[in-house]
Amino acid sequence: MVWNWTVRLALPVLLGILGASLHVMWWESPYKHSVLDFIGTGGLIIGMLGIVVWCVCAWLGSDDGPTPLPPTGP
Repeated sequence: MVWNWTVRLALPVLLGILGASLHVMWWESPYKHSVLDFIGTGGLIIGMLGIVVWCVCAWLGSDDGPTPLPPTGP
């Protein structure tokens, strides 16, 4: 129970931190962008997409586990 709420609250915070790092990397950088900036941005975006999927599953999933299927036909 505690673990579920920890994940639910920590994932949006982690997304905010990664979004802030992208902001600093692209809009507040005092130097010219290089190839490593593009590679790093790609890695951050892929990581952020995985965290978004995990966050949606953590918030919309059930705490009890999967619900059983109803019985079929007679």
